[in-house]
Amino acid sequence: MNRQDKKRLLEHIFLAVLEAFSRPNQHEPQLVANLVWYLPYFINRLSLSNGNAVKTGGVFVHAQPFVKVDNFPEARPQSVELGDLLLLRTAYLNGQPQDHRAMLLQAKKVDRIPTLPDNKNQHHLYANWPIFEYTRASRHLNGKRRHLQGPDLYNAAKYLLISTENTDQCEECHTCSERFHNRYFCRHQLLTAHPSLPILSHYYCFATDLLNFILGTSGKSYNTDVHNAETGWNKVIQDLTAITAHKHSAFMGRASQDDSEERGSGSSTFFVSGEVESQSRLFELGVTTEGSSLSGRNVPPDVPGREYLDDNDNGGGVSVLEFAVHMERTDHTE
Repeated sequence: MNRQDKKRLLEHIFLAVLEAFSRPNQHEPQLVANLVWYLPYFINRLSLSNGNAVKTGGVFVHAQPFVKVDNFPEARPQSVELGDLLLLRTAYLNGQPQDHRAMLLQAKKVDRIPTLPDNKNQHHLYANWPIFEYTRASRHLNGKRRHLQGPDLYNAAKYLLISTENTDQCEECHTCSERFHNRYFCRHQLLTAHPSLPILSHYYCFATDLLNFILGTSGKSYNTDVHNAETGWNKVIQDLTAITAHKHSAFMGRASQDDSEERGSGSSTFFVSGEVESQSRLFELGVTTEGSSLSGRNVPPDVPGREYLDDNDNGGGVSVLEFAVHMERTDHTE
């Protein structure tokens, strides 16, 4: 992808992020839903050169999977969310898949940067990645144990920090290209961060981090061919995509039985956005935009806060944004 294409892609990412977080005082699930809605909306309207293309599809799931570990530093909460948003990226060369990458994000609203999130058990999970056990995911996953290992986990699982503090400049983040450095964006400081101790570190502009992820220089590679005995990163990505696909199937099944359910009401606990391509990981698992009751909307639906529990929910899924990066040839043009 040449420099001009990268510039235009970053511009569209900025437009999506600015729209999604235009009201940072909204609760965290709503802000995640906004992102799942607007990133496909803006990126899929982008035309690139030389046959290159980026197509994006998203799934919003309200109830996240919960996990527990044996050595949480505090007695409560006994379980924590594994993550709020899973980013997937598949690169295609002449239509053939070449590389799969993923990044798991935990969204947190904070009132200052630098910061340390107030949930010590959640931070312990992300900082140390001990063996964890699913406690509210699905009947097939509950009780299963996983163990993430490797030197690149801090690039694979990060905090997505939504700062509610207005500042004159982005003092902690120096990664935005000056050409795209929007004062409104930086006043609200939307950053990714490593779960280091004693405070979070490596604060990075989310829009720039997302650009790097789409370009294949951020996140962590994963393999879609997973052995049943695996317990690491590949297996966790398989877990999360599978339970999200199950949520899609269950939701579409309920909707077909009752056309009035959440259709046209302006609110939802589940929706699909953008373009789910036929070669994408989500499509392989049965997720499509066909039959979506929200496809004609111009704005994302309202979603409940974290205190809401879906009465029809038998476990958590995870919200997903999948980026399909198509390249017709190897392009080293700068």
